[in-house]
Order: sequence, then structure tokens, then C-alpha cells
Amino acid sequence: ITASVFGGEIDEFMRTSSQGAGLRVIKDNKAGFAYTVLLDDASEVAKLAVSNAGIADADENFNIYAGEMDYAKSPAAGDMPDSSDVVNIAMELYDYSMGIQHAHNVQMCAAEAEQSQIVIANTNGILAQHSRSDVVVAVDVVARRDDWTESGFSFDVGKELRELDVRSTAEDAMRRALEYYG
Repeated sequence: ITASVFGGEIDEFMRTSSQGAGLRVIKDNKAGFAYTVLLDDASEVAKLAVSNAGIADADENFNIYAGEMDYAKSPAAGDMPDSSDVVNIAMELYDYSMGIQHAHNVQMCAAEAEQSQIVIANTNGILAQHSRSDVVVAVDVVARRDDWTESGFSFDVGKELRELDVRSTAEDAMRRALEYYG
């Protein structure tokens, strides 16, 4: 989810998703790999991976990992925020940025949230997964003092929107812009 603000209004909003699957096979000491973003026909991916193994060079060291079954658990991913929450924090960042002394304009203001999940499995019983969530706000504030104008950029990153500090992000961008004054 991405929301961008320009001139105090939502300028751009996107909600996208992607998916994919990859398969590595080992046949006759030859490795073949295939990947798809279309999950409708897994058999085609398997056929392509086997075909790719058929044209690869043999390597007696290829194997399927059969190591430790207990992987370190990754911290739980944060909850995916509602689209309206992403829009609201982008608007909050814009409004706060424009309210800071010497703020003349905001060139760029955005909020983004994403989640990803990776699952790894093999025929030796390995099954592991990793989930991750990220949120970010970013702003580029234009400061004006007398005839002098400069911009400053700042951002904040976290796992959940509630971790982000809109005020500090806006103030940091303004501080960076004003560093060049004088």
C-alpha cells in the first residue's frame, strides 16, 4: 500500500500484490531451476526445472539439504494496516510538515506499508518460513527564510504504523533544510 500527498491532497494511491514460486530440482547430479509468478500450473514449472537440469553440467556435489530441522524463528511480522490508515499517516505527515516554522512547501510526502512471506520446503523434510512487514513515511520539506530556499529530506521505518514518529520525521526534514541557511 502506498499513499503520496501533494498540495494537501492524495496525489497517488496504490495497492498492489505479487506472488511467485521457484523450484530447484536435482536429476542425475544436475541442478535445474524454474520460477513463475503464475501459480495456476505448478506442473509447468516442474517440467521446466527438469528440462533445465537436463542441459546443465553435472556436479556430484549437488544435494538436497537435510540439516537441522529447527530454524531460528523470526519475529512475528506486524499487522498489515488498512489502506485508510496509510493514507491518514501520509496526510498527518504533510499537515505537520506544513505547520513547521519556515515551511514553504512539501515536495514529496508518502507513506508505504508492505508484507512478505517466504516458505522453503524440500523432500528431506525441511519446512521453514519467514514473514516480514515494513512501514515507512518520508517527506521532503522546502524551507524559506527571506530570499533563501532549501529542501530537506527525512524518513522513518518500522514494522507497524504506530511505531512511526511523524513529528520527528517532519522536524528532522526541516532541520536538514535549515542546516544550509546562512
